Amino acid sequence: MDTTREDPRQAALAYLNGLGANDDRLVYETTLPGRAPRFAAWPHWVDAELRGALERRGTDRLWSHQVEAATALHDGRHVIVSTGTGSGKSLATWLPYLSEAAEAAKAPASLARPLPTACYLAPTKALARDQLAAISALIDDASLPLLAATADGDAERDMKTFARTRAHVVVTNPDFVHHALLPSHEHWRRLLRSLSLVVLDEMHYYRGVFGAHVAFVLRRLLRLARRFGAQPRVAILSATTANPVEAAARFIGCSPRDIANVSDDGSGAGERTIIVWRPQVINETITDVDAALTSADSLADTGNDEWESLLATPHAAGARAMGKQRRSAASEGGHLAGELAGHGLRVLAFTRSRQAAESLADIAKDELARRYPELAGRFAAYRGGYLPEERREIEASLREGRLVGVSSTSALELGIDVSGLDATISCGWPGTRASWWQQSGRAGRAGADGISILVCSDNPLDAYLADHPDEIFSEVESSVFDTSNPYVLGPHLCCAAAEAPLLPDELALFGLRDTVPLDILTSQGFLRRRKAGWYWNIATETRPWDAIDLRGGGSQLQLVTPATGAIVGTIDSANADAQAHVGAIYVHQGRVYRVTGRDEDVAIIEPAPPKLRTRVTQHTRIRILDERATRPGPDPRVLWHFGDVEVERQVSDYDLLRLPGLEFIGNYQLDLPARRFATRAVWWTLADGLVEELMLNEDTLPGTLHAAEHASIGLLPLVATCDRWDLGGLSTADHPQTLAPTVFVYDGLPGGAGFAEYGYAHRGRWMRATALRVERCPCDGGCPSCVHSPKCGTNNEPLYKKGAADLLAVLAGIGRA
Repeated sequence: MDTTREDPRQAALAYLNGLGANDDRLVYETTLPGRAPRFAAWPHWVDAELRGALERRGTDRLWSHQVEAATALHDGRHVIVSTGTGSGKSLATWLPYLSEAAEAAKAPASLARPLPTACYLAPTKALARDQLAAISALIDDASLPLLAATADGDAERDMKTFARTRAHVVVTNPDFVHHALLPSHEHWRRLLRSLSLVVLDEMHYYRGVFGAHVAFVLRRLLRLARRFGAQPRVAILSATTANPVEAAARFIGCSPRDIANVSDDGSGAGERTIIVWRPQVINETITDVDAALTSADSLADTGNDEWESLLATPHAAGARAMGKQRRSAASEGGHLAGELAGHGLRVLAFTRSRQAAESLADIAKDELARRYPELAGRFAAYRGGYLPEERREIEASLREGRLVGVSSTSALELGIDVSGLDATISCGWPGTRASWWQQSGRAGRAGADGISILVCSDNPLDAYLADHPDEIFSEVESSVFDTSNPYVLGPHLCCAAAEAPLLPDELALFGLRDTVPLDILTSQGFLRRRKAGWYWNIATETRPWDAIDLRGGGSQLQLVTPATGAIVGTIDSANADAQAHVGAIYVHQGRVYRVTGRDEDVAIIEPAPPKLRTRVTQHTRIRILDERATRPGPDPRVLWHFGDVEVERQVSDYDLLRLPGLEFIGNYQLDLPARRFATRAVWWTLADGLVEELMLNEDTLPGTLHAAEHASIGLLPLVATCDRWDLGGLSTADHPQTLAPTVFVYDGLPGGAGFAEYGYAHRGRWMRATALRVERCPCDGGCPSCVHSPKCGTNNEPLYKKGAADLLAVLAGIGRA
């Protein structure tokens, strides 16, 4: 079938509309008009040779927002640039720095001073490498006497040494800055004392505990640079986000008045077709047993790694009618990606998990082999867990056009400069509108037309967006992170004190209104109080930097094959009990392994039959530590609470299952310890009178609360910058402290991430969306689109959808008992 002779984009749209005409897959389609570019004159201070180099590369004019941002930086101000994907934010950032360096290089010998330095921070190594290539090429083209180098975990030792001793532009990430640069800052004196510019790219990526950690890393970096006499400007780059100045100020630790806001995008844009798509129906009426495999694949799309989703599908016993069974989002995305690539489009498909990326690539390759055999070998997966050389080869193949499509986790969502992409497929809602526009903005870069498809997963949030596609175009979310979290603040204060004594006039930089946190750390023996300030207590014989895991996943468990000693993959220790217990099935790049041995750092794996999977049972208990706020709901018999809690979780046993259909083989007990951590939660309690009016009894109340908990967790990401995997929950008909029916939704990391608090503050909108989703779901007794959860520790039992719908209506104020 030769479709490339006609306009590939129009042919692809015709194909999609043809499919949509035959079933209910095409939910929504709209075309966003193109946008004419707005240009501004070159600033007079831009170095002539630099401008000439840019003009030779085709940049003969600058967009208006580029000039605005570059001018603010040149004038010595911090700046937040929140414009669209492909709008040239990086060039706007580098223009004033490179011009400053060129001027310094031309100064007469009597006025010579060290060339200015710059530090660029990226959230991913892929983006860092892309930016290093771009800035290095620009430096060479402009014949500037600057050297650029990368310094991260993948860099060879010689490269790190070069970055430290000779490079003017150091491209790195927050992890390296925290673990290597700041602890050894005396060795980085050359960089720090001349530091003129710090770039924090992809601000919207940093949220929750990770965002709070990165904010303190940036503040500590700025603090040491100032100690060495530098006054660096900070450029923060982001996809469109709500309240960008306030968010940037929290990262830098300064007043919003000190930051220039550049958000009026002057770049041109092609026409973009936005499509909301449901996967194909493959069975009109199913039971939970029939749905097990598809549900498991769908659950992987929501963000859990390595087919851990299979651990949460319903038990085979007691099958219930659930409505239509659809393909998983990853499976549907694979078929769509193969067809779009076959129509001549270059495709980038995004998934929410590593395994889903692998599955999608396999399906796309099969589709191409079947219908477009000449393209069969030109589709690949890209995800975390690959070796550095594997990632680099895929990046180069995509950039050079040797690949017609790639399936990826969030790594390629970010600002990597890959031109010529025609279509994006987001398999499942990516968590926030900022991420959605970042992903969809990869299609039609450089002003070309593009197609962006959202394939809705089988979960409450995606189902809600399929019912209300206008929500996709609502205002983007605020960046949510909590720098007051003592589990984040305290360790960073210790690190700062170890790097240089903390002085009284530096308290504001860390958001401190008084010395209480420092006094507590002093009483605990971590700090020493001296007349000049607070010092790290070296007698502790520990390194404070080692106590912090920036990305919040804790230490990594390595999965190793005993025959070769090769590391096949890694798993966050926080998920190790569920994903890598002895007997667990682990899938990596399509290969299936069984865990045969385990300690705290290493799991031994051996090849296993490809059809085996496992599913754990996990128990959760919550103890309320401190109630910070209480408010009545629309019905006063509902009380809302926010506060500190202790969560205890324990994996007790697992089921061994066989594909297809997850046929039950056997159940096996585990002897694993309970894991406890303190965090923050929002919870609500119900008065006895309300329970009676809702006609709930001891048989239906637990299932009602459980279903309401699942649906609430599924919809909180609509209002907060999180996804359901950032959250946990518990429902109980009689909590020992509240002495009432209670539902908890808590932040999934120690100390809290700010999401529960945000849900408490926006509970009205949160509950309205949750109530509407459950009410409008056409299933009978519950399904993954409303009240089933991919992470339920009790395998989605018990659930009572009707009771949950009535209760949620009361919580939302749209119904009365």
